[in-house]
Amino acid sequence: MWRRVATAEEKKKIQELSNNPGLSSNVMLVKTSEVDDILAGNEEKYRTVGARHATPISSAATPNVRKDSTPLIFPTRHTRSAGAPSWYNSHLASGNQIETVSTALPPCVGRSRPKHRENIYDVTDHLHLSALSANAKIPEELVPIRIDLDIDGLKIRDAFTYNKNETIITPEVFAECFCDDLEITNPQAVQQIAASIRQQIVAYEELLPMEGAVDQRAQIKLNINVQNENLTDTVEWDIAEPLNSPEEFASHLCRDLQIGGEFIPSIAYSIRGQIAFCRRTFVHSDAQLPVISGVHPIRADNETEAFAPRIEVMSEADLDKKLRDSDRNSRRMRRLQSTPYGGY
Repeated sequence: MWRRVATAEEKKKIQELSNNPGLSSNVMLVKTSEVDDILAGNEEKYRTVGARHATPISSAATPNVRKDSTPLIFPTRHTRSAGAPSWYNSHLASGNQIETVSTALPPCVGRSRPKHRENIYDVTDHLHLSALSANAKIPEELVPIRIDLDIDGLKIRDAFTYNKNETIITPEVFAECFCDDLEITNPQAVQQIAASIRQQIVAYEELLPMEGAVDQRAQIKLNINVQNENLTDTVEWDIAEPLNSPEEFASHLCRDLQIGGEFIPSIAYSIRGQIAFCRRTFVHSDAQLPVISGVHPIRADNETEAFAPRIEVMSEADLDKKLRDSDRNSRRMRRLQSTPYGGY
């Protein structure tokens, strides 16, 4: 059966005709003649080979509904079974959600697995394939995005990086996939998440340009929690060097420390978020680091303790205290970022 994903203009027109702003972003278009053929009872030729030979399923009077008779208990990273998703958190069952400067673990995870979607990238459609080719040629520019919303008592928190030059997976499409994976049924969630992403993209585009600057280093402090493990580190990062990749740095750091892949996106987000904050306050900051001397660019021995990675396994009491401190710091950072020049 012929089908293709609707373009942005077609989706907008469909929403206007249906008067439904919460319409699905992944709208598929089909041919009217084929729909009429199916309604006329000629649906057999549109079935796949597997569906034609499948055993018929007897209909029941009541639909099958999943009933959870026991509470959810998520294993830790050390005892996690092979069938559990990689983002299960052992502290979700007790209501404790670890939140750091950056986190890739929404508090509502565990209700569903990410779904495979064939209708986002349809390489069988020539028009869509040309759009994919054009989108792939656009340079990638990642923006740190933090979702912190409270919708009808449901707290939605996540942190990730988003390509601001993406033309196919728009914030609306991403928000719908996000809500679909986590089984968030509130119709306002998609719009609020997409609006939050677009607002942060606009704020990122207003940052000061750093072209032509040399050796503009800033101290990046990492404080990352994944389950009961805490990673702290301090590095100096040249915010004017476009070739520095937070994702590549995070991958190599996790490989050197032999820690799980859950840390990689959190580290990358934390670095990009602090880089954006430093660029916003660069002109008004009095704590700029001196230029490195080419004679002896080696750190002194007394600075080794401060500039060394450290991994700590924390108890539940430490996790609760760190959660409160993180919430307090998050509120302070949001207040600073909402003021001109980051509060300076």
